[in-house]
Amino acid sequence: MVSSIQGKSFPLRGALPEATSRMLKIAVETLEIAGRPLCGPMDIAVPAGAVHRLRGPNGCGKSLLLDVVTGLTRASGVSSSLGGKSLSPLSTLHRWRCGLSRLFQSPVLPAEASVEDSLSWHLAPNRDSADAFHIADFLALAGVSVHHRLGSLSFGQRRCVELCCSLSRGTGLLLDEPFVGLAPGLIPTAAALIRTAADRGSAVLVVDHQATGPRLEFDDTHEWVNPTSHSTTSTRPRISIAPLQDNGDVTWRIDEFALPDQPMIRDLTLILPPGGMIVIHGGNGTGKSTLLRALAGLRQPYQGVTTKLAFTGSMDNILLSPQPPKLVPELPATSNLTFMLGRGAAVSTGEWDSAAATLGWFGISRTCLKKRAELLSGGEAAAVALVGALLGSAPLVFLDEPFESLSPEATAKGLRLLEQARRAGKRLVTVSHYPLISSAPGARLRLGDSEVRDLVVCGVTPPGNRQEAVQ
Repeated sequence: MVSSIQGKSFPLRGALPEATSRMLKIAVETLEIAGRPLCGPMDIAVPAGAVHRLRGPNGCGKSLLLDVVTGLTRASGVSSSLGGKSLSPLSTLHRWRCGLSRLFQSPVLPAEASVEDSLSWHLAPNRDSADAFHIADFLALAGVSVHHRLGSLSFGQRRCVELCCSLSRGTGLLLDEPFVGLAPGLIPTAAALIRTAADRGSAVLVVDHQATGPRLEFDDTHEWVNPTSHSTTSTRPRISIAPLQDNGDVTWRIDEFALPDQPMIRDLTLILPPGGMIVIHGGNGTGKSTLLRALAGLRQPYQGVTTKLAFTGSMDNILLSPQPPKLVPELPATSNLTFMLGRGAAVSTGEWDSAAATLGWFGISRTCLKKRAELLSGGEAAAVALVGALLGSAPLVFLDEPFESLSPEATAKGLRLLEQARRAGKRLVTVSHYPLISSAPGARLRLGDSEVRDLVVCGVTPPGNRQEAVQ
């Protein structure tokens, strides 16, 4: 049997075995990293046709547990089975052949591959025919064509493609933050696709701790069981952000900005005073991140992008925090944080202690900061990048989806930190789907609905003293 997606025919996977034989079981006696116990004991049993959630704070080890079940990391205290067959002795490839499928927090499929190639590989038949798994509407809603190469898509669009691939093959589905990077308008459709996969007989385990936007109705929730407390610092630290002395505006004049198949921007003026914020929002693939990079003065890496832009004001000291955060993986988190704080210059003891105390408030200890950046969870990396950007010396900061992967508690603290940075005079340009950011005091620029032209957008400066602590 074949499915037609945007005019292309794809062979579909075959019929699934009996539902009673497809239960996903994970038994955790203990899960440790560097000798530190993260979890245990905990038992998870997801029957066929059910969607369960695994919930816990940032950095507690949820993604690490999925790595262990997938076979990417070995842990003697964790055992798993799918359909009664033990997965623990098997390699990652053999687990995949047994029906285990994984969605990662960040895109992993080759950037050089096309959407057509990716779907063809995951939708190849291996059994008798079954009902088609409908993804055409979802990809069309995300603005994705089967002819696109993955490297030309936005972060959110690549996540959409990889979600479809993960759901289209496998009877035990491990989905790590499936809604990260998706525009709010896409989340209900993504949730419906996940539920459809379960209705077709798959056992689905979702890591998801966000409380914003439409979400799945989970059949059960498994709370992370940590033998040691992973609570955040209860006392709010006094965060020191030196008031900036630069009182000039930064102004961008955009004569033309265009992406293929997207409405054009013409004759747009952006004015950003000290303490001002401009929020860029819109659907996936509308050019938000590309425009952010253009405003930061970075050369565009994609063919077909037209940029005619000039700016006035000081841009000698800026910081761009991309999505996902680009920390140097081989270096410890301390080195990454020090670089962001000082932008290559020396960082005082007071500045470092303030940043470390702030991250402790986010639940990240100084011991955790000694780890290599590649060992941080997605939420921990996002917190390090956010604190480094907002407490650092750069007076002009560009943030691309800074709250993705953060728990609701960490997001609330991040919003307070954002406001504190503005009161210290930092100029912020932010791309965000997050509703509280989109409604925060400041100017908003929406992309994708229609052509933007002959418009002046001025960032709003918040009232208040520039040396207030986070309240």
